[in-house]
Amino acid sequence: MTSRKIKEFVTAQEWRRLHLSGRPSKIAGDPELRLFVDDALERMGFMAIAAECRSRFGAARAPGKSAIGRYWYDYRSPAARRPVEVFEPKTPRAPLFPRPARKPRKRVSP
Repeated sequence: MTSRKIKEFVTAQEWRRLHLSGRPSKIAGDPELRLFVDDALERMGFMAIAAECRSRFGAARAPGKSAIGRYWYDYRSPAARRPVEVFEPKTPRAPLFPRPARKPRKRVSP
């Protein structure tokens, strides 16, 4: 795949309604957590953000350092800010060496 598709911020309920595979991001589905992580990414590392999230939001709601890294890569990194290329489908063209037409078979009666 030449271009990466950028995921939308969806809640777990919308994720299931759209029949998407995998699990939705904890950060993308929680607006309060997303706001905190967005602000913290400017001044803290992934491990420090994960520890601060555990103390502020509790262990059940807090993302791990890997989830924060995936969030940064998918939503905040310079690669995610690049425009996604849209490719037009190619029009079918005639083959270079067309196959000769088959002759119909003669039916043999038993």
